[in-house]
Amino acid sequence: MFCNQDPQPKMNNLHQQRRTRNPWRRSENFRVRGGFSLIEIMVVVVIIALLAGLVGVSVSGYTDRARKTKAKADLSVIAGHIKSYYGDHGRYPDPSEGLAALVPDYMDQVVQDPWGGDYQYEYPGTEGEFDVICFGADGREGGEGKDADLTNWSAPGTPGSSDNP
Repeated sequence: MFCNQDPQPKMNNLHQQRRTRNPWRRSENFRVRGGFSLIEIMVVVVIIALLAGLVGVSVSGYTDRARKTKAKADLSVIAGHIKSYYGDHGRYPDPSEGLAALVPDYMDQVVQDPWGGDYQYEYPGTEGEFDVICFGADGREGGEGKDADLTNWSAPGTPGSSDNP
């Protein structure tokens, strides 16, 4: 070998570029960017909104059913308290007293229905000895679906209902 030559031959410029080139880059002019574009973020937000809408629609049906079930349970409990009142006093509460006659001996307080309205007490009742009525979601007499009225005599097996004298 010659004295003034390097033991390893020098690589040409093209060979060095290929050797040090990032394999994940498409070309040398391609700029690496960080983060997400506005379009990508908008697509994700739209997908999340659609999923939230589907969940909201399906949950609302369960909420209405749960409120109706709670109202039926409340009617049954209130009817039981009225029967206990009758057993202790030999008479049903006077309509002017209403459900307040059951406080504090039978109930801690007069409860409201799941939609925030008051339960109505009527004596004598239409179908049974007395009526306890929940007017449903609309708070008015009548209605269908979630607005339908619930009574102690429309829920089978409740004290004071027509099927349970």
